[in-house]
Amino acid sequence: MEVVRALNTHLEEGETALWVGSTAERTSGSLLRQILSQRGLDITAIDRFLGPQLDALSDPKSMRDLDFAAERVARAVVRGERIMIHGDYDADGVTSTALVVQFMRSIDACVDYFIPDRFRDGYGLNSKSLQVFSKRGITVVITVDCGISAFEQARSAKTLGIDLIITDHHRCSDELPEAFAVVNPRRSDCNFPYKGLCGAGVAFYFLIALRAELRRRGFFRNRKEPGLRSYLDLVFLGTLADAVPLTEDNRILSQFGFFALIAGARPGVGALLTAANINRRTVTARDLSFGVVPLVNAAGRIAHANRAVELFLSSDHHQAASLANELRAYNDQRRRIEADMLKEVESQLRSYDTSQPAIVLWGAQWHAGVLGIVAARIAERFGRPTLLLNVENGVAKGSGRGIDGVDLYHTVSALDDLLLSYGGHAQAVGVTLTALNTEKLKDRFCAEISRVGVGMPEGKSLISIDARLPLTKLTLELLEELRALEPYGVGNPEPIFRSGGARIVDRKRVGANGQSLKLTVLQADKILQAIAYRFGEVDIPLDKPVELAFTPQINAYRASPEVEIRLHDFRRVER
Repeated sequence: MEVVRALNTHLEEGETALWVGSTAERTSGSLLRQILSQRGLDITAIDRFLGPQLDALSDPKSMRDLDFAAERVARAVVRGERIMIHGDYDADGVTSTALVVQFMRSIDACVDYFIPDRFRDGYGLNSKSLQVFSKRGITVVITVDCGISAFEQARSAKTLGIDLIITDHHRCSDELPEAFAVVNPRRSDCNFPYKGLCGAGVAFYFLIALRAELRRRGFFRNRKEPGLRSYLDLVFLGTLADAVPLTEDNRILSQFGFFALIAGARPGVGALLTAANINRRTVTARDLSFGVVPLVNAAGRIAHANRAVELFLSSDHHQAASLANELRAYNDQRRRIEADMLKEVESQLRSYDTSQPAIVLWGAQWHAGVLGIVAARIAERFGRPTLLLNVENGVAKGSGRGIDGVDLYHTVSALDDLLLSYGGHAQAVGVTLTALNTEKLKDRFCAEISRVGVGMPEGKSLISIDARLPLTKLTLELLEELRALEPYGVGNPEPIFRSGGARIVDRKRVGANGQSLKLTVLQADKILQAIAYRFGEVDIPLDKPVELAFTPQINAYRASPEVEIRLHDFRRVER
């Protein structure tokens, strides 16, 4: 695979050495197979990738404790025990909660759900909630997308007579909470072969095991056995939102989930697409990542994630539309808060020591719901791991976002003596500490990042080129063929092509504050429209030969769909 290193989102004239990588000859077969071959897949893996099958999923029986969890919950369902599903307030936690609750309701289980309030309750399971559950007669609590670090809470559950079943996907140590069952493929003693599931993926495997156990008990002799394919739209959204690799099991779950989402059986998903102004006929994973996932996350960031759960559970189209519009309003509010915080962070950055390998900043009354988003923007802009903290009442709580080549979870785990709590994964972490330790955290965090290396210098990124493709070959039919690679995400990025002999014949600034460019591109006798996000300040030459790095896409907002390209980079070509 060819690799392009971009400087400040474009290539400077004459820096041809920055375009490096394989010049391997074209592989035989279709463009799809060429792309996948360039990405290192052999013939067998390519066939599996292009033709995923649900029966190729890893065996649920190999997931540690899953059988214990399924047996206990099946017993509770048959006996009519009261069951509580405890979720999380992000999109993965919301979809995990909705799919388990929907399944439980479909089999008439006595079930309720609880998602903590980000601002009042904080992250994860807490002992106070367990006491409330106990008073309500709850005997089984199932966590989804959380719980793997709930050591004290597991002991509280046992004292209260509650059987706690943890289903989670976050990293964990060899020491585990003393729960009835701990289902997490990342357990060191778990033989489940695929470790990349998100919370919704683990929850889906739990439903597979639970349905099998209920079937074994004869539960479905006199009632309809629920299918599970209809839940895959939620699994896909959770997988996409949590940025886990779209490979192996996730590839299978996501592609079938993408099909289920497009089919449009769930009113809540259709309402979200409408609220985000997305055409279901041409929807892509990118549309969902930038248009739908933020709406789902906004509920937990600004108000309460219950609103998003109710949206996914709703069978009424009018109610779903109302809830989706409510989430869109939350997201608009989130954007305003994010913009204000970003200004404060940028103000601090003016006096920040630029020699530091990481960015650690804090402020009073920084909105906890957008810390992670702003941290991600700063990390992307400066090419450095970023940790932002809100300091309030003597406690600092924050979110960190990483860059390629740096494992944030490993980094903060080395600082656990400074932290009251922490969790997350390689690219995103959450931390809590005493406010007096913020300076120490900054120094040691930067030292740890320096020890492992910081990846690319400021403002630089890598672009992987999948194939050479003339603009003259771009057609709606070709883009339809490329959709077989969908859905795109981590581990399965959108294909990026390169094409020379092009000229920019027109350009104009578009978007908020003119941050992006709308371009007209000419190659031979082919004229295409192009969008170049965040290129507003870039000096793209007019009517000069250039080589382009781009992704083709369909513009569905015209009277009839048209092919356009999204520009990632360019370089001037000497005559």
